[in-house]
Amino acid sequence: MSQRKVSWACARVVKACSKLSSTQKLIWLEHYGLANGKDGAAWISASGLGRRLNLARVTVERERQNLLRFDLIAKKDRGAGRTDDWFPQLPSCCRPTRLRLTDDEVEEYAEQLDRLIATRSATSL
Repeated sequence: MSQRKVSWACARVVKACSKLSSTQKLIWLEHYGLANGKDGAAWISASGLGRRLNLARVTVERERQNLLRFDLIAKKDRGAGRTDDWFPQLPSCCRPTRLRLTDDEVEEYAEQLDRLIATRSATSL
């Protein structure tokens, strides 16, 4: 699973999203920062990420599951004994097509992401 590395414009959309908690944003942004390989993957365990961010492993695991449900990260199993690949991403309806956005454009994309998260949160209850 090779994914396109997300742009800084995508990170701005995530940060502007009102439906994501600060913890979810922090975890997504750390994946974004660690996904610097040619395939755009971050490979870090939940416990390793928790130590970096001063969060419990179970918190990282829970929020990764939420981010997966919201289509904000993708996961690739690399096999027994290996850390999974994590790919920060945005759903296509919320993904900027340009690298430079105005504040108004960031807000529009963030509102689209808010609606998507609200829909997915309501359907999973």
